[in-house]
Amino acid sequence: MGFSKDVDVLVVGGGPAGLLAADTTASAGLSTLVLGQEPEIGDPVRTSGGTSVETMPHFDIPGRFYHVLKRLRFCSLREEAAFEFQEPVGCIIDVRGMYRHLAERTSSKGASILTGANAEPLISRAGSLLD
Repeated sequence: MGFSKDVDVLVVGGGPAGLLAADTTASAGLSTLVLGQEPEIGDPVRTSGGTSVETMPHFDIPGRFYHVLKRLRFCSLREEAAFEFQEPVGCIIDVRGMYRHLAERTSSKGASILTGANAEPLISRAGSLLD
């Protein structure tokens, strides 16, 4: 089944980069459509859930979606190493929750999100193939 809609910006990918790009363009008043391949935003999760602490406030992610790490402990069958830091060294994120938060925020700014979609090569108005 095909889908056709005139938009100013087409974002292919419903992950954090695509959702943040769509958030930016929708906030600027551009009609924006996000195409996500999966049936739901944030499911399935295909990432470790770790990132830098600075990333979260930079993109205005609420604290309920991440846990700051000041202690790390690595264990193997025979060895263990533990480290403590004065300042946070990273954070663990609630990937599903954060992705869905970004989708809701992006939608609230006027972007449309279409899940379960496959992007095929696009044809520009001039007739050339875009990859």
